[in-house]
Amino acid sequence: MPRSRVLEPRRAHRRIVLAALLCLAGAACATPPNKEMDQADGAIAAARAAGAERFAAAELRSATEALDRSHVAVTERDYRLALSLALESREHAQNAARDAAAAQAEARGRLGKSMADIVALMVRANGAANAALTTRLPAARSKAIRETLAQLTGQLQETGAAVERDDVASAERMLDDLKSRLDEFLRTLAANPT
Repeated sequence: MPRSRVLEPRRAHRRIVLAALLCLAGAACATPPNKEMDQADGAIAAARAAGAERFAAAELRSATEALDRSHVAVTERDYRLALSLALESREHAQNAARDAAAAQAEARGRLGKSMADIVALMVRANGAANAALTTRLPAARSKAIRETLAQLTGQLQETGAAVERDDVASAERMLDDLKSRLDEFLRTLAANPT
């Protein structure tokens, strides 16, 4: 008999603790998950700032869709679903930011290599142009070579500025255009050096 009396208070204590936990769990789901939704919204903004719209569009779209569904769940007073969707949204947004940062780092690496290739082409173009200009050329031809070289040098500086600004899309487009123009200039000089 004494043993059962000892167990009874323990069981009563467990029941009280369990009831308190259930009340807390019920209270947590009785209000909208505003904090979690705000965190998801902030994570989406951070992902956009990290370039996710360009580099991790699918993950960013998943984040915004989950947050939109979370808002709908709040209007339907399904706070448990709203919480789950807000957490899902935040996770997608964080993944989008991480993926965008990795993709931008990779793009910067490609840009650096492309820029080095363009600089090497520019050195070749300068050498070929100087060699052509040391020969006796008609004045119009010398002027055309100097003007083209000045334009290419200016375009190289603009491209370098785009690379420095981390304007990846513009820099890639400018590098492709500059490479084509340099290749054409070198072919022209090789085909008709004098």
